[in-house]
Amino acid sequence: MPRSIIQMPSFQPLFKFAIAALSVKQFEALDSVIYFWIRLVSPSVRHLENVKTRRERGDSTLSGQRHFPSPHSPGFHQCHSSGDDQDDYDYPIDQVVGAVSVCGFELTQALMEGLLYTFPPDFMSDASRILVSVAEIICLGLEFAPNAVIPPPSPASQSFSTIQPQQQPVFMEWMQSLILQIPDVNMNSRDRQLFLSDFSSALRAQDWNRSKRLLNDFRSIYRRKNSRAEKLN
Repeated sequence: MPRSIIQMPSFQPLFKFAIAALSVKQFEALDSVIYFWIRLVSPSVRHLENVKTRRERGDSTLSGQRHFPSPHSPGFHQCHSSGDDQDDYDYPIDQVVGAVSVCGFELTQALMEGLLYTFPPDFMSDASRILVSVAEIICLGLEFAPNAVIPPPSPASQSFSTIQPQQQPVFMEWMQSLILQIPDVNMNSRDRQLFLSDFSSALRAQDWNRSKRLLNDFRSIYRRKNSRAEKLN
């Protein structure tokens, strides 16, 4: 996504509008919305992975370096346009991390509702990648985007500013609150808790490939068990 869009004052309202648009039922319209999210999260994840890699090598300079491709996003190759493949040093990652931190629960909820209930099969793979990328942006962004505007913590959650990648990510709190709302009639408590435990372990290890596989397995099992769509409350 061209960084000029991310840097616009209207970026956060656009971000919220794109979340609401995930509920559209018209195929071509939803295709455009999914493409928007891919164009947003793909370069953001590549940037954060690049920063992390260079930090681990002891090199804090980013000027003149290109994005490394995300190892868990082979489906994102269509996004590598000239507007995305630019130098890392001035990529507006703080704006992206800030928006995801402020609106991340709503985005996670919209994607989960789509995966479990409403998205056509054509969009399942990309939607899973987007959701796991949201987790990666939260986990890595809080460490490598120190200037991001992070909201104050709610009384029921840990402060965003104190979360470290090796600790339980706040993203897991969002997932848990959604998964535990699923009625027993749709999926029993044991299966839900098993998924949450495995998914949490994958997130703590920053194993994004395993996280995506677990999410896809959970979605497939849920849809097979439930022929008619119901919405998360």
